[in-house]
Amino acid sequence: PAGVVRGTDCDDSPSGADTFPGAAPHDGPLNCMKDADGDDYGDASISLPVVRGSDCNDADVRSFPGAPQLCDGNDNACGGTVPLNETDTDGDGYVGCTGWSDTQGDNPGVVGGGDCGPSDPRTFPGVAAREVFAAACMKDQDGDGYGDLRPPAGVVRGTDCDDDSSFAAATFPGAAAIDGSQNCMKDGDGDDYGDASVSLPVVRGTDCDDGVPAVHPGALEGPPGDPTCSDTADNDCDGVMDALDPGCQVGKSATAWTMTATARWMTGSIRTRTGTQPASCRRRTATTPMPRSIRSPWKSATTASTTTAASPPSTCSIRTVTGRPATRTATTATHP
Repeated sequence: PAGVVRGTDCDDSPSGADTFPGAAPHDGPLNCMKDADGDDYGDASISLPVVRGSDCNDADVRSFPGAPQLCDGNDNACGGTVPLNETDTDGDGYVGCTGWSDTQGDNPGVVGGGDCGPSDPRTFPGVAAREVFAAACMKDQDGDGYGDLRPPAGVVRGTDCDDDSSFAAATFPGAAAIDGSQNCMKDGDGDDYGDASVSLPVVRGTDCDDGVPAVHPGALEGPPGDPTCSDTADNDCDGVMDALDPGCQVGKSATAWTMTATARWMTGSIRTRTGTQPASCRRRTATTPMPRSIRSPWKSATTASTTTAASPPSTCSIRTVTGRPATRTATTATHP
């Protein structure tokens, strides 16, 4: 005002405490500049009478000309652009640089650094949360929580044997808990049995129809008259269906029952059934050549024998299967 000696402060307003001659000594020790962040560089985004400085971000003490570039999503060195590896180009919340530290809080959408797939939103640290090393940077294209077994270069390898196909979300370690709790299998119908019609690296299971939850080893097929005896499905995955399945027959010859029960036994899914048998089954022992389909699990096995059970007299039992590497005794198998 009139009568007051003129000074050199170019901004003497209430908000101008950071603006005075020598405020930014690195830019100009005598110039009247603004240095709000105290890094000794003047603000580059001001207007006269304040002298313009060279600080590209006067709100960040770690950003000024020549500053070391940090992993914080800012142009620390005032080079004109933010480095690409500090930008979340794929929108997955991670950037490529490591040691993320957004002290300024101006990148709220970024969770962290170390993104090994900056152009793939399904590749970032922690995407495979069900893996042993859950924080590793993996690719999980199908979103099942397991990392791709065959990832691109630079991406940590996971244990998911199928991360890309149309059935990938149903294929992962432990998908078929009954068949193999640790094996990487496909279980498309959610019955805990793995699909039997797959190829490596997916582990083959025992489910003969992976599209129907009610069809799997051990499922019911029978008794005679039940809908499972006329649904054209091999409900219990024993290789025979409907009228040909033992569970759907009232009685059969000892020879035929021997073959069926022997096949069941060698695949580990024999069942015990009770009921009245034909007289021929109870009176004699039958030895018959086994068809190739039954012999195949034993390679050199050629015959199967049945004999009358001691008790009760109305059942027939599988006793032995002869062949190498050894002669083994089966569990009693009975048939209605």
